[in-house]
Order: sequence, then structure tokens, then C-alpha cells
Amino acid sequence: MKKVNNNWVDEKNNTWDCSLYSEEDALAASNTLVDCYDCRDCRDCDNCRGCRDCRGCRDCHGCHGCYDCRGCDNCRDCDNCHGCDNCRDCRGCRDCDNCRDCRDFKSNPTRVDSPSIGSRSKIAVLYFNKDTTQILTGCFRGTLEDFKLAVEETHGDNEHGVNYRKWIASAEVYMKAIKEFEE
Repeated sequence: MKKVNNNWVDEKNNTWDCSLYSEEDALAASNTLVDCYDCRDCRDCDNCRGCRDCRGCRDCHGCHGCYDCRGCDNCRDCDNCHGCDNCRDCRGCRDCDNCRDCRDFKSNPTRVDSPSIGSRSKIAVLYFNKDTTQILTGCFRGTLEDFKLAVEETHGDNEHGVNYRKWIASAEVYMKAIKEFEE
């Protein structure tokens, strides 16, 4: 353990802030990391890369700021997650399982995938729960209402606009059915 720029640094370039950790505390935390590299202020993790302030994570490779996670497994780019499994680009999640590109959900969202659709023939993904909707496709990320506007502005009444509106209508029917079932 060596001190570099006010951080304790172990042999795998994991660091602990000297203002928060004594050398003894940093060494103890380092001993709880198994095959972790370039992590900051973490403990009890296994096979992680580039995480920050995590506890009990496994296989979180290439995280770019995996902050305050607890019990995560195989996550990427998560923030304030708890109990995640195989997540990507999550923010503010709790008790997730096999999520992709979630953001700001207070409870686990339901996921609906479109068929290959649009000018790029790619899948659009709708996440929803009783509080929030989110659509992801290509470089678009926004609410269902924002997506409707974007489809109208981008495609109008062309073939892609018509197909997107058909999928949106079917997704709205599904959302309504799920919400009624959950009540």
C-alpha cells in the first residue's frame, strides 16, 4: 500500500481517500477485493473494474462511476443501484433484474420491445411502471410523450411514422392492461 495524491493505492491500482481511510483501513478494504482493478473506496467486491464506493459487487467490468451500489452483479454504468443483476446504464434503481438503460425508476419497470422498426430497422424499448415511462431507440431517450412528438417531427406520415404509431398504440394498450392488472 502506498500513498499517492492523498489516496492509498494498492498493487491493482484500487484507491482509498486518505481523508476517509487510514492506511490500516485501506489495507483491510483492499484485502476484501478479489481481482478488482482501478476501483475507488470499495470493499467486498469480486472481479470489478473502475467502480466507486461499492459494496458486495461482482463482475462489474468497465464501470464508469458505479456509485453506492450494493449487491450488484454484472452491471455497467450504474448509479445508486441496489440488488441489480446484469444491468446497463441504470440511474437510481432498486432491486433490478436484467435491466438495460433504466433511468430514474423508483420501482422495477416493465419492459416492452418493438419489432425491428424505423429507418434503421432497430428495436425500440419501452420501460414503464405506474410513475414513469421511458423509450430508448438509437440515440433517442425520453418519455413516451416525447417519443410521439419525435416520431411526428422526424417521420410524419411516412412508412416509418405509421409503423411507429402502430407500435406505440399497441404498447399503450399493453401498458393499460398491466396497470389495470396491478390495481
